[in-house]
Amino acid sequence: MVFGAVAAVILIAATSLVIALTGGGDGNGKSQAQESTTAPSAPSSSPAPMSSAVPHAGAPVGDWGRAGRFVIKYYSEPANGWNMLAPEVQALWDGRQAHQRYWDAQGVEYAKDAYVYKEETNPDGSLDVRIRMVTDDGEREMYARVVRLNGELRIGSDPRVEHNRKL
Repeated sequence: MVFGAVAAVILIAATSLVIALTGGGDGNGKSQAQESTTAPSAPSSSPAPMSSAVPHAGAPVGDWGRAGRFVIKYYSEPANGWNMLAPEVQALWDGRQAHQRYWDAQGVEYAKDAYVYKEETNPDGSLDVRIRMVTDDGEREMYARVVRLNGELRIGSDPRVEHNRKL
């Protein structure tokens, strides 16, 4: 009897998580937000990868569904996502235009299927989210650490394709 009640609670919690992570948006994973940007300048060399993710000293991220939607929004239009990055992550590029050029070259169409893959909040309050990014060349899993800085969600790990890995 107790086992059945525990199983029911786990099933309800899992269903709520799936609904929270897949809710919102316009159904195709495309973000409607646009940022104004300037024309690209001359290419610059790519900085070395981050050791993993930025130290997180902000408030806990909390809402898993919101964190998942945030990562989908970034990876759906990453060239326009400069302001979604923590300052330490922005430092991986030589400014906003270099970030935009990098992502324009990746052929990103949209992102989908956000999942807090560790199924828990990190000890520092951040969340690690996996999404599927669809590009001209197919699909690939991408990983991002979501942190809260000054009350705002930010990507706190290296989002670049060649450096992206489970955190």
